[in-house]
Amino acid sequence: MVYKNLQLIVVVLVERKSQEDFPRTRHNYSMMDKIGLYCSAIRPHLWMNLYNNLKNTNKSEFEIMFVGNVIPEFELPPNMKFIYSNVKPAQCWYIAATRVDGDYLINVADDLLFSDGALDDMLRTFKKQTRQENLFVGPLYMRDEIVELGPLPVCSFMKRETWDGFGIDNIFYGSFWDVDMYRSILEAGGTAVCTSGHIWEIEQISLCVQSGDIPRLSHLWENNFPAGHMPRYRMGYSKRAEPRRPIIETPDVLTVSQGTTEP
Repeated sequence: MVYKNLQLIVVVLVERKSQEDFPRTRHNYSMMDKIGLYCSAIRPHLWMNLYNNLKNTNKSEFEIMFVGNVIPEFELPPNMKFIYSNVKPAQCWYIAATRVDGDYLINVADDLLFSDGALDDMLRTFKKQTRQENLFVGPLYMRDEIVELGPLPVCSFMKRETWDGFGIDNIFYGSFWDVDMYRSILEAGGTAVCTSGHIWEIEQISLCVQSGDIPRLSHLWENNFPAGHMPRYRMGYSKRAEPRRPIIETPDVLTVSQGTTEP
């Protein structure tokens, strides 16, 4: 059975449904440069923290799409959407990215908060750049008032066309697909620009340590990282070891994980 309303989109996996029930978004690009935030999410109790953080400190129009297997038990604002899916986290990000409405895309996690005005700052910074092909901009990650990861931005803001050109590699189970995407964009001659903003985590619980995605990322970028260490966003790195194999749109994309299916 499938339930739909303006605030909530839930797929109840009792019977098999065709992909036509939840097609990729037909994007109605706005004159205001709408921003689409996409998120693999399992912590609905944190969603309104992120939403209010963005709504109360930015003027930019945005929509945020959550995808995961924990159904929220509250009414969602009109520009917050949810799709139920039990596929791997990286594929949930794919589903969210391809179904959120927005001229620009930003990947987020549901345990993050942004510094005040971060969306406006990213849009403003992006539009100031003379070369916007394969460009991404974004804040840095903060922990205890210290920049933890740099010099590449995290939760990066890019044109939808750039995202479509790279996608999420199916080798990743839960995390670090974004680092791989950023590096692939740079390898293709793209540009990264850091904004003045930053993000931080409310709950510092990550799939990355458990999922094996660190060694996968290390393998793809020719073992730049010591075993067991968190990848750093270094600008200098060697060529990607294998061609990209992005998650693709299929009739069962909401129900069957592609590529790596075990942590």
